[in-house]
Amino acid sequence: MKKTLFRALLTGVAFVIVFYGVQIIGGIYMTQHYVPDIVEQYASVDYLQKNVTVGWVDNTPIWAWLQVWPVMLAGVASYYLVRLLKRKLSK
Repeated sequence: MKKTLFRALLTGVAFVIVFYGVQIIGGIYMTQHYVPDIVEQYASVDYLQKNVTVGWVDNTPIWAWLQVWPVMLAGVASYYLVRLLKRKLSK
C-alpha cells in the first residue's frame, strides 16, 4: 500500500513538473518572439481601458497552490486509472 501511494504521489509530482515546464518554455518562446508595434501601440491601451474590467488582484501564494493541486490530483488519478486498466486487461 505504501509503495503504491508513493508511486502515485511521484506521478502527481511529475505531472506538476511537466505542467510548469510547459508554462516556462511557452513563456520563453513568447518573450523571444514578441515584436512591439509602434504604430498600433495605443490600440491595445484603448481596448484595455474600454473593454477590460478592473478586478481585485490578489497575489497571495494560495493561488499557486490552487493551481498545483488539480494537476497533482490528475497525476494521481491517472496513475490509479492506468493501474486499474492494466489489472482489468491482464485478467
